[in-house]
Amino acid sequence: MIQIEGLVKRYNGAAAVDGLDLQIHPQELLVLLGESGCGKTTTLKMINRLIEPDAGTVRLDGVDAATINPVQLRRGIGYVFQGVGLFPHWTVAQNIAATPRLMKWEKPETAARVEELLELMRLPRAMQDRLPNELSGGQRQRVGVARALAARPKVMLMDEPFGALDPITRDELQQEYADLHVRLGLTSVLVTHDMTEALLMADRVAVMQRGRIIRIGTPRELVNDPREAYVAHLIETPRRQTIRVEALMRADG
Repeated sequence: MIQIEGLVKRYNGAAAVDGLDLQIHPQELLVLLGESGCGKTTTLKMINRLIEPDAGTVRLDGVDAATINPVQLRRGIGYVFQGVGLFPHWTVAQNIAATPRLMKWEKPETAARVEELLELMRLPRAMQDRLPNELSGGQRQRVGVARALAARPKVMLMDEPFGALDPITRDELQQEYADLHVRLGLTSVLVTHDMTEALLMADRVAVMQRGRIIRIGTPRELVNDPREAYVAHLIETPRRQTIRVEALMRADG
């Protein structure tokens, strides 16, 4: 579905992404994992040409993304990011309908799609007339996902989509999106710095450091064979947290 070869992006002479190669399989949920500044968000944005690479290629279903009009390319790819970026003076329905309106869908088709997505994202139909500032953080993020899905894309790019949410809402949305990913047959690329989120959501995890992928594999493969010291360090964080929680539970008992 997505094939990346020799991707490079430099800022002031320094490589943010440095010769990256990656193949993302159809209907796979792949996580790009790493600390801030490792190049994962830059990589994500080069897939839909929000950032243009200095070298290398991105192919979608075998087609070089550089040969596709960037506006048309982005209309066919869902994009969700932390903070959502809903239009503040538009209602929920208007926000969800943004891409269908740009694509000149008929009004009845657009309205039906909005209703369908409200149900899909477990949002009450009555919420469609509310403004974003009348919603909770979790509700705004659900609207953001609905907006990204509105034009029925097969590829979803997600940049720290759950990072600003409280732990309960974050856990709910992680599970809901993982279910949607399978149910809709999506190919998803999710950026995070949270190893627990990566292990629980991903089909495969690509660990990035200094603009390169240093380890890629299933969550089980990374846990059982981290190979790189940096990967082992990332995996130790959820392990340490689990041990501390278990110790607290034993102490309370």
